Amino acid sequence: MFSHVTIFAAAATLCTAAPMASIPALDNIVQLAESNRDLSTLVAALKAGDLVSTLEGEGPFTVFAPSNEAFALLPPRVLEELLKPENKAELAKILTYHVVAGNVQAKDIKSGQRVKTVEGEDITPFLAFGKVYIEGGSRENFAEGVQADVEASNGVVHVINRVLIPPHSPGPEPPKPNATKNIVELAEATPDLSTLVKAVVAAGLAETLSGPGPFTVFAPTNEAFAKLPAGVLERLLEPANKAEL
Repeated sequence: MFSHVTIFAAAATLCTAAPMASIPALDNIVQLAESNRDLSTLVAALKAGDLVSTLEGEGPFTVFAPSNEAFALLPPRVLEELLKPENKAELAKILTYHVVAGNVQAKDIKSGQRVKTVEGEDITPFLAFGKVYIEGGSRENFAEGVQADVEASNGVVHVINRVLIPPHSPGPEPPKPNATKNIVELAEATPDLSTLVKAVVAAGLAETLSGPGPFTVFAPTNEAFAKLPAGVLERLLEPANKAEL
């Protein structure tokens, strides 16, 4: 009888023991990116492209996520332009070119098999030397995986070292530098065009070439003027030859 009581007491102790701690839920893709300092540019781009709610959704999604370093390799000021509201559609097109429907682990990748992205164009992932590589339409449009199979609650992330550009979407060109000088001022600021400046002034063209234009000037350098036959430049600079000059 005593032994039965002892066993019952032990069973009761097991039943009233504290429950095991629950396993923390995985972050969704956006939360995962936000928690990774090396994906902060991607997070900014997702917000600018209005894709946060999409990648917080049920999915599953596979995201080939460009690192901050990958974005830094874009031509100067391209990222700055892409993040502007007027380029939202172009940015979303580029970002969704990095997203594939479904949960594609590195082990599931079939080398050389083309995969359709959410953007609509294909990419070609493949495995080599234990890494994931992505070809985006051409050999030049190519990225190497730097971290594979980062699990999220709604898919998986593979971090890559380049930004892939859709084949029919070159992205906005870097803005042209703001011109602060007119043609005459530019020539005056260039030592190798000092002879041209003298000629422009002598010909009475300084006011014209300081105007709104636009003009395209094929500007001879000082060395170019020096190759004229002896005495020709001096003669052209004389007031009597202004029309010819």
